[in-house]
Amino acid sequence: MTGTRWIRIALLAALLGASISGCRDQGSAGPGTYDGSVELSGGSPGAVLLLFTGDAIQDVVGEGGTMSWAQPGPASSGGELRALLVDPGSSGALTFRVEVDDVSAGAPRVVVIEITDRENGLLSVPQDVRVHLSRR
Repeated sequence: MTGTRWIRIALLAALLGASISGCRDQGSAGPGTYDGSVELSGGSPGAVLLLFTGDAIQDVVGEGGTMSWAQPGPASSGGELRALLVDPGSSGALTFRVEVDDVSAGAPRVVVIEITDRENGLLSVPQDVRVHLSRR
């Protein structure tokens, strides 16, 4: 093979590689859902008020018997949403889902504002409260 033919093959391979690398997995972008739970070691939470922050959070919906009420923050809050989760049963964990416009932005941040025990006693936010989020 001549030198120019090798150069052409190398350029073609480079262009093909560049075009393939530009085709990212678009399945990881767009609307989606995160599954979540709130657990309290040494007992079951009765209710919790959570503050979610992140881009384009649409809703927080209770699952598995957990009831939920969500309220977006003001437009100036930069993507805040407060959600009250209540477990009328005794399942041990409050379960919910977070619906977002774009999962590629990552999971929203969650802060526990208040939490109660099963007898509606307000707890200081202890270190043993765990909030888990995982992409569905």
